[in-house]
Amino acid sequence: MLIARIKRDTTERAIKKAEPWYSDFAKFSALSNKELAKAGKVKAAIRATKRKYHEAMTSLERISNQVHELRRGSVVAEEGI
Repeated sequence: MLIARIKRDTTERAIKKAEPWYSDFAKFSALSNKELAKAGKVKAAIRATKRKYHEAMTSLERISNQVHELRRGSVVAEEGI
């Protein structure tokens, strides 16, 4: 009976001693998960912005090519005069 009480007391002390660590661990785990979620949103926003930039550059290249084609056509027409 004495040994059982000593074991119980020792276990209770160990639990009380470890409790702040587990409490802090849970708090920082939640904070870490929140920050990871924010990072995921930022990465998604970056991907969307890069996609829009790529689309804009493709459109600009298409416009530039059309302008060059128009200029070539007008140069050929002037030479034919």
